[in-house]
Amino acid sequence: MLKYDDKNKSLERLDSTGMKTENILERYDLQQSIVDSWDVFKKEIGLPTAILVGDEIKPHQSTNDAIDLLAFNP
Repeated sequence: MLKYDDKNKSLERLDSTGMKTENILERYDLQQSIVDSWDVFKKEIGLPTAILVGDEIKPHQSTNDAIDLLAFNP
């Protein structure tokens, strides 16, 4: 990824990193960030009218799995 330096009118390469290196947890950090900034996130992914139904939704009592994030796009 590149970063634009307005002062020098140039592009600079950003250091590559990862969620594990930065101690960011998908479920507790990234997922919560999406929920907390839903209005910005839905526009960024091209779904400006999407409605967030919820997070960690269990589809049925017979399963231990959960849907991370559930949204509806009319």
